[in-house]
Amino acid sequence: MQDSRALPVLRRTLEDTTQEPMVRHEAGEALGAIGDMSSLDILDKYATDPLPEVSETCQLAAKKIRWAMTSKEKLSSNPYYSVDPTPPVNNAQEKEAGIEKLGQILTDTSLPLWERYRAMFSLRNIGTDAAIKALGQGLFCEDSALFRHEVAFVLGQVQSAVVIDELKARLILKTENPMVRHECAEALGAIATEECEAILKEYLKDEERVVRESCEVALDMVDYENSPDFQDTEMNAARRSTALLLGASRTRFASLRACSTQTLRTYRASTNDPGDLAISDVGKFYEVAPEALDHLQFKRNLTKEQRKQYDTLGEYLWMCRRPYLEAVNCLQAVRPSFPSLNVVLWGKFGTGKSMTLFQLTHYAYSQGWVVLHVHNVLKWTRGRDEIAMSAYKPGRIDTPIAAQALLSEFKSMNTPNWSKLSECKTERAYEWSKVETTAKGSPITDIVDMGITTPHLATDCFGALVEELKRHASDSKFKLLVTIDHGNSMFHSTKVKRADATYAPAMDLSINQQLVKFAHNDWSNGACVLVVDKKEFYPSHDLLVVPVDTPLELLGEKGFEVLDPFIPIETTLYSMDEAEAAYSYYYDKRWITSDKGRSSDGKKELLYISAFNPYMFERMCAIV
Repeated sequence: MQDSRALPVLRRTLEDTTQEPMVRHEAGEALGAIGDMSSLDILDKYATDPLPEVSETCQLAAKKIRWAMTSKEKLSSNPYYSVDPTPPVNNAQEKEAGIEKLGQILTDTSLPLWERYRAMFSLRNIGTDAAIKALGQGLFCEDSALFRHEVAFVLGQVQSAVVIDELKARLILKTENPMVRHECAEALGAIATEECEAILKEYLKDEERVVRESCEVALDMVDYENSPDFQDTEMNAARRSTALLLGASRTRFASLRACSTQTLRTYRASTNDPGDLAISDVGKFYEVAPEALDHLQFKRNLTKEQRKQYDTLGEYLWMCRRPYLEAVNCLQAVRPSFPSLNVVLWGKFGTGKSMTLFQLTHYAYSQGWVVLHVHNVLKWTRGRDEIAMSAYKPGRIDTPIAAQALLSEFKSMNTPNWSKLSECKTERAYEWSKVETTAKGSPITDIVDMGITTPHLATDCFGALVEELKRHASDSKFKLLVTIDHGNSMFHSTKVKRADATYAPAMDLSINQQLVKFAHNDWSNGACVLVVDKKEFYPSHDLLVVPVDTPLELLGEKGFEVLDPFIPIETTLYSMDEAEAAYSYYYDKRWITSDKGRSSDGKKELLYISAFNPYMFERMCAIV
């Protein structure tokens, strides 16, 4: 965030000796990250604090501010976008030293922490297994708990399984500083293998509270890395709620004075047809037929919280909001004579980017469009499914399981249009292998069936389907909508390793190359809608790592160039009317069960504490 408005609070926190050392450390580190010269006095003062965690933090923070004022060093790029306590070693020194020398600097306790930290971040940026193993040795430097804690944090950033043993060794060590054990737990959660999960579960009842809570958070991170259903713990929810509260509009809170549960709003829209919703329906709910959700496989793709709510309430109601109507207005402009549209949904955590994407997919489905929905690009960029080297394009990497799943979902979602798609013929013959072929003039549905029944060919089949869909849409056979959640992950990093043990960039994956073709303007009569989200970055809730939510920062330069031109649509916090309607619905359906939550004061508290964030508001209503 690096917001100087936080300086007074951070200074008071650093000065407060009744605070936990870990809290004071974070305050000192944040002062260094903001980099304001006015912080030098207080950092110098506490550079001699009796607590090493605090004094060492302040020494590093003060030195970083002074270094930033004068340095003109050329540094290696930081692939994690984090604001670090020190810079890495400069480019020339990094190349000269190499991994072995940097590892020696890292563990040399006779050197100043500043130099060792710089070696640490250089090893992180190099990112090979050898560099990460060298980093892991820093966990055994007994001279500084602060240093070991930072090493553990960096290992959490790289998310490499090669250092699980080192992280486990420090987590299970009862005499280790709780701050170090805390970071080791979170790093294991970020790596998110089955072994990590087993280790974390073992320490859920540790004697140290910070270790117990860190293991709880880390297990949620395991869910986040391995499942589309990310479960927020109370700790993460509190962090996010605070951040959102700081960014919320004052006018919303001023209007709370007028809130009253005695006047519940009419929360039903004038129609349940997603194509007929109008501006007068904004802030009201419309019902989605269960059959449509079954065809679109939304029940499987919704979060656990959403499924639980719908199962409890017995109906599927979605709120009509302005971003949805803006996007529908764009889709209504789709014509065979116009190039395809690119639309990017962006906004803060919990404001409904994925839900708006679901709504647009449902809209297109209801209007008879052919739809291709990609639930989560992170499934294959961060997943650990089977991979294979592409036989079609040397150097590319196929993800057969992910491609097969996409083809299966495509078939299910387009059940009403399957006969129409069967009438569309392939432009050329496809020779998948020496045995499997699809003749020229075959129904394009044969390509889908081939990929589903023959998984090792699924990636190539999906690529062929992409080309055929674009061609037939341009020929006015149908309108086509492609919706991609976490679409910015197609342009960043992966956890997929190449033969040389380095991580492959996302665009080396065949499936990403194929999906990106929908963003090209060489076809018509369709649109591609993407969500850009911070989940690509670790940790996604840390505002110091990813301080903004805008498409340029989340897509990166390469992704921005690929999609340009595009229409950006921001999903926002609830307006007062939307919050009132949501409360009325939850009140009426007794999703809010407690007497306090159903009172006028309780309503005000729910709106205030949730900061008008749709996700946070629903979660709080569910537990009161």
